[in-house]
Amino acid sequence: MKKTLLAVAAAALVVFGTASCKKEKKPAENTKPTISWEANSGFGRQEITTTMDAKIEFKVPEGIQSLTLKFTKIPNDLLGVVKQHINTSENRTGVNADTPVLDAIDDSNASSYLSGLRMFSVSGLRGATEATADFKILIDDLLKNQELANNSEISILVSLVDKADNKLTKTVTFHYTSGPEITWKTNPGFAAVELNTKEKPAVSLTVNAPGTIEKAVIYVSSNSKNLVNTLNKYVSEQTATGVSLDLVEDAKVVERLSAVYNINTGDNLKGKSSAVIDLSNLAEAMKDDVSDAGNSDHNFDITVTDANGKAKTVRVVFHYTPN
Repeated sequence: MKKTLLAVAAAALVVFGTASCKKEKKPAENTKPTISWEANSGFGRQEITTTMDAKIEFKVPEGIQSLTLKFTKIPNDLLGVVKQHINTSENRTGVNADTPVLDAIDDSNASSYLSGLRMFSVSGLRGATEATADFKILIDDLLKNQELANNSEISILVSLVDKADNKLTKTVTFHYTSGPEITWKTNPGFAAVELNTKEKPAVSLTVNAPGTIEKAVIYVSSNSKNLVNTLNKYVSEQTATGVSLDLVEDAKVVERLSAVYNINTGDNLKGKSSAVIDLSNLAEAMKDDVSDAGNSDHNFDITVTDANGKAKTVRVVFHYTPN
């Protein structure tokens, strides 16, 4: 009887032990490739800015076999720019004439181009189990010396295949908003303005900023001590030579230039897609100040920066000719 009970107990232990082992067995590790964009987890449309974070990470446990970047939407002005980095004819012409493909591994021209940019965090993609692709580097290079139309879009289909033939695809989309433009209707060439006249100077500049105005600064460089002293009354931080008039951030400038010279400042500029910066009243008031510098130029460098970090600078030159 004892032997029978012992046998039953032993069998029970074996069954329990087997069950325990089965219960503790961990599930197989996921070996499929993944893609992530920490700064844009939902892979929404990314505005092209000077500071955008477009670093996309790949985790590929089985190792990368192929990786291509297909431009499914691209402005016509950029088609030729992309195609010059492609060797494989089918990715440059034919079926992909309007949707060129940069093959990061198997096209010698494309892989050399992307490697030279250091777009990827690893020097050899084939076989890599982890890699980061900085798309900002690619976009910045493609847009170098290119002026796209406002509201342009670039969409790239990222296709990856690992050595186990697992496939991964994801579309990343970038949007381009034109930077600020500053025009002067009555003086389109920005010729120097003579101050020593009976007439009031007409200095009305129009700012167009599709990305909306974020900053507007006028830097005045002048040898006139009287002018510098006058302008220093309107700024929070005084300087001995050039004076920086921050029309958006400096509360003193915002309040005084608006009140004294009727110049748009503060909320009349920030967040606006269009605005006027009229320096006519300030120019009229300068006439007496600048006489201490004799025959001289007085430069007003106006820089407008939009919410995307794009900036435009123009120079307004006021000239004084003594009597």
